[in-house]
Amino acid sequence: MFGFGPLHGGIVCSSSVQRSWCFPLKKGGDPLKTKFKYALGAGCALGVAGTASLSLRSRGGRVRGQKDPSAFGHPARRVTDILLVLNVAMFGLQSFSGQRLLLAGAKINHLIAGGEYYRLLSAAFLHGDLFHLGFNCNALHQLGPSVEMTSGHARFVAVYLGSAIAGTAMSYFCSPQNSIGASGAIFGVAGALAMFAWRHREIMGPSADDLLMRLRDTAAINLMYGLMFRRIDNWGHFGGLLGGAALSYILGPRLVVTRNRRGEKQITDKPFFPILAHRPQR
Repeated sequence: MFGFGPLHGGIVCSSSVQRSWCFPLKKGGDPLKTKFKYALGAGCALGVAGTASLSLRSRGGRVRGQKDPSAFGHPARRVTDILLVLNVAMFGLQSFSGQRLLLAGAKINHLIAGGEYYRLLSAAFLHGDLFHLGFNCNALHQLGPSVEMTSGHARFVAVYLGSAIAGTAMSYFCSPQNSIGASGAIFGVAGALAMFAWRHREIMGPSADDLLMRLRDTAAINLMYGLMFRRIDNWGHFGGLLGGAALSYILGPRLVVTRNRRGEKQITDKPFFPILAHRPQR
């Protein structure tokens, strides 16, 4: 965060994730290898809040005839794009309103204690300047589709908004300073991605450990970066991270290897709440 108080700044690393889904598995195929193909690459980008871009690919590259799912406007990342537009629109309104909108929606502890609980969410849609907005939007653009495409639109909305509230709430209880910014929510999206990898270690194989290691390194770099700049609200980041991981664990996806009527192996989403089950597009 950022503003007249701490900055929900950003994680100091970016990574890319490529995913392949196969429905169903071929007979004799290894479900732990055929089903998923995660390829990770990372490069540091100071202030970028833990990015990971997802693209649907075959073994030879992008699936023919399909638009890149990581591209803005793809239906599979509809919620991500709506959130990006909303953040930009809110910043435009901030610019026209002077400080009025900022003061009306920021995390200000004594006002929250006085009953203005909407600030637990509204603070996540406000930004301090173009630099702050740009970094958070870039992070959301890169990381959001990965979680949205594996979880589905509804669960992604729940993870993002729930993480935003969790991050602001943690900051409220642990930091007296005022703050704004979307990176608590974005940390939650990263937490959801980490939970996905941890939960599906057997399905993903070594790629899960690789992804978890990169997310761990990114979190460590961000912590050091946050300690260097007092305006960064690390409590907001930490709360968002925990909130996103917890929501992902509760809501899913929870993938298991099953067999269809023809005896072929396939991956099925079996969350604790079956109504949330999601099957990615072929």
